Amino acid sequence: MIGWWAGIDLFYVHMIKLDGNQLLYKDLFFFLKWILLLSGTLAIWAAYNYFRFRKVERRMALAAVTNQELSTFFGIETIALNKQQLAKYICVRFDEKGTITEINN
Repeated sequence: MIGWWAGIDLFYVHMIKLDGNQLLYKDLFFFLKWILLLSGTLAIWAAYNYFRFRKVERRMALAAVTNQELSTFFGIETIALNKQQLAKYICVRFDEKGTITEINN
């Protein structure tokens, strides 16, 4: 009774009598083939990156920027830059080209 309720009789008919297991094996082989293909591609890509970048250190810190370089880049005076760095809040306005037009402390 429990087997009938759980559908074991339908499983037996479709998988054993009607050879549904062959289709199941075919589908499992299809999925396995694609999983192996995709994982193989990923493994080849990982090996390529490993051998290409194994002796290259890419995680280097950026060089520190001085206040003189900042003031030259943004076109402001060094004294004004020092005041702005010490301020708690500042409001900066830019034009369309990205040039600083106004600074309010």
